[in-house]
Amino acid sequence: MKNPFEDLQNQAILGDNDFVARVRGEYLEKGSLREQPMYRDMVVERVDPAIVIECVTSVFGVSPEHVQGRYGSSVLRGIVSDLLYRYSGMMQREIGKYLGIDYSSVNKLRSRLRNRLVKDAIVARIKRQLSNV
Repeated sequence: MKNPFEDLQNQAILGDNDFVARVRGEYLEKGSLREQPMYRDMVVERVDPAIVIECVTSVFGVSPEHVQGRYGSSVLRGIVSDLLYRYSGMMQREIGKYLGIDYSSVNKLRSRLRNRLVKDAIVARIKRQLSNV
């Protein structure tokens, strides 16, 4: 006998695609996404991971190989990891496999990126204050 929980979608709804689409249209898309974090993935469109990598590599003017694998730029891999997590709905383990790195490295890359962004924002604020002196 087939396990019925294999068809569980977003850890919330058990049913085929037509049923999930009907539930999403009737119940989920009307409320705030902040109030429905468990269902957010069902109503937000996902971006294909290849498109995320294509966008990042075109903006930075590098090849996809520069982003994927252990020996690419860690800053770019951090950016790609965070964007894949946010826009493609991938979990860190999936991102690690996709980029050819360990999933714990994905966590470290994303954490370092967040810390760097905070520091850059603080430095920018200090520079603005100094330019007014």
